[in-house]
Amino acid sequence: MPRTLFIWDIHGCYDELVELYDKMQISESDIVYATGDLINKWPFSQKVVQFLRENNIRSVLGNHDIKFLKCMNGIDEKTEWFDGVMEQFQGCEDDIEYIQWLPHWIETDNFLLLHAWLRPDRKTLSEQTEQDSIM
Repeated sequence: MPRTLFIWDIHGCYDELVELYDKMQISESDIVYATGDLINKWPFSQKVVQFLRENNIRSVLGNHDIKFLKCMNGIDEKTEWFDGVMEQFQGCEDDIEYIQWLPHWIETDNFLLLHAWLRPDRKTLSEQTEQDSIM
């Protein structure tokens, strides 16, 4: 029977991601999602993104992913926190493009996946903002 599995806040922890993925014993019928914040904090953010791409793991954007994209595009100032991450993605256009195309949320018949929360004062999904979904 197919399973739907979720991985939270990877933050560049490639070795732990691979270990977890192996322990989950993924079958071809399983669907795996990541809940954003794929990058930052730990030293293998680019390898995490590459792993997700290679294993057809769907993800939504997290606030760290958005900060990375803003720094890459010169919208936000680069901080010391992101220097190492930026270097990891040099020459990895496919991985950057993967992040750029991630949605703020994924809606299925069974669930709504987003990184953070929905504002309770907004009654429908169309009333939510992209910023609401990541903070």
